[in-house]
Amino acid sequence: MVLVWEDGGYGWIEWKMDLELGEHDYLAFTNPDVVKYAESFGAKGYRASSAEGLLPTLRTALDQEGVSIIACPVDSPRTCASPTPWDSSTARCSICALAIGCTATRKLCR
Repeated sequence: MVLVWEDGGYGWIEWKMDLELGEHDYLAFTNPDVVKYAESFGAKGYRASSAEGLLPTLRTALDQEGVSIIACPVDSPRTCASPTPWDSSTARCSICALAIGCTATRKLCR
């Protein structure tokens, strides 16, 4: 099983580059339809549309034979509740808890 974080581009990398370098280049694009992309290679494709739906989607994917890919929409750090959620000492977002769900709202950021 593979979990793919979707933020509409390289939002997390863009944010990190802006913080550390003051600029970024060539990071704006849209994500492909991960579910259709997975299915085009014979894998099972799923989309977790909410934090509450992630666990049932994980269970369904784990129950299947073969490769399963789950698209999980997440927010970029620019729109998280905190202006600087990244904690470099732990290498994780202190607001979004590894970008799975917001610790404040218990929902996916989007």
